[in-house]
Amino acid sequence: MAIHGKFYSTTYTTGSEVAEDLVSKIEDDLGLSDLKLKKVKLASSGSFAVDVNGLGVYSTPNDLSGSFCLNLDAGDVLVHSLLIEETSTIHVETIF
Repeated sequence: MAIHGKFYSTTYTTGSEVAEDLVSKIEDDLGLSDLKLKKVKLASSGSFAVDVNGLGVYSTPNDLSGSFCLNLDAGDVLVHSLLIEETSTIHVETIF
């Protein structure tokens, strides 16, 4: 199934705040609000903990070939919040 929308890609360094929200950072970068991400890929060379949609459950993505990755699409969940708990440099690719 193809997912249609606008593509955005960037890299953030997180950790200056507790539970930093990557969706808020994307909204600020794009000058938009109330984004619902249809597809998200997070990748980092170091481990990080992420809470999807503010459910209060932090998960650490699996280490795949030296890169910690998390992939979500609309078949999994529409993402409106990605809280990052640890200091890390994270590459984000998304369709919204």
